[in-house]
Amino acid sequence: MASAETLTIHVVASPAARQTVSVTLCLPAGSTVADAVQHSGLLVDHALLRELAAQPSAEAGGVIGALTVAVWGRAAAPERLLDDGDRVEIVRGLRVDPKEARRLRYEVQGDRGRVRRKVGSLKP
Repeated sequence: MASAETLTIHVVASPAARQTVSVTLCLPAGSTVADAVQHSGLLVDHALLRELAAQPSAEAGGVIGALTVAVWGRAAAPERLLDDGDRVEIVRGLRVDPKEARRLRYEVQGDRGRVRRKVGSLKP
């Protein structure tokens, strides 16, 4: 646990599919989400995150370039003040719509793996 003058902040990101990176920082009280992202070094260390952060954004709110920043899974403005123990997440946009991915998977796999139940029965 950090003292009253410092905050312990966890910054996480997924720079590529099935890859996560995490950094724990001690920042001074009054630090913002943008401070945590900057001090984490994740945007510098990972080319994809750096490119997405450099892209212009038309959205307002929890956005740095084409990346969304969140605190505990909820979008947060870069100027939001942090509390001790907060988890800051750097989130890339979706490449494929989840509904479309599910539809394509169904076309390939068909009905395999799907649990079939008898009508009116609670048992498979």
